[in-house]
Amino acid sequence: MLRPVVRCQTQKYNIKIRPGRGFTLAELKAAGVNPKQAASIGIAVDYRRVNKSEESLATNVQRLKEYTDRLIIFPRRSGKHKQGDASKDEVKLAGEQITDKNVLPLPSRANPKTTVEFAPVPDQKDTSVVAQLRKANKQEKKWGARRKILEKRAIRAIMPYIQGNIGFIFTNSDIREIRTQVEEIVEPAAAKAGTFA
Repeated sequence: MLRPVVRCQTQKYNIKIRPGRGFTLAELKAAGVNPKQAASIGIAVDYRRVNKSEESLATNVQRLKEYTDRLIIFPRRSGKHKQGDASKDEVKLAGEQITDKNVLPLPSRANPKTTVEFAPVPDQKDTSVVAQLRKANKQEKKWGARRKILEKRAIRAIMPYIQGNIGFIFTNSDIREIRTQVEEIVEPAAAKAGTFA
């Protein structure tokens, strides 16, 4: 049976083609084929499918015309030729022709993928986009843990200086005002070794 050329479903597989269930009534009408006679001459008919693009309609109409041009219809009774039947000469030629099981096979790929080449910028020759994206994702994923490590390193850097009676004051205001306020509340330490105020 002759099958139409249809596209696979969804945008992901739309580039691929496959044999359809049957030709639509619009395709048969454009090719001049009677839908009731189509099954008897090896053409599949699908009454449910609808053409949604002019491209598919033109492709399948051209496919039908190529098939009907090669088609040779033998008369049902010898010696009695009806309208549309092949002549005696065509019937003789039909025995010499080689028939193929696959009637008008589909092309391997309708829209081959095209490759686009571009000249890379000198700075981009030795860089890999995939490696950069992987590095950025890794940094974003582990930023919390790395921040804690950096904070611990900063604390460890000042640990040798924290000895004896030392305190820290964190402020956003003027340091001179803070110093005067601290000096007002400072009390002298006891004159004993090892004691703190």
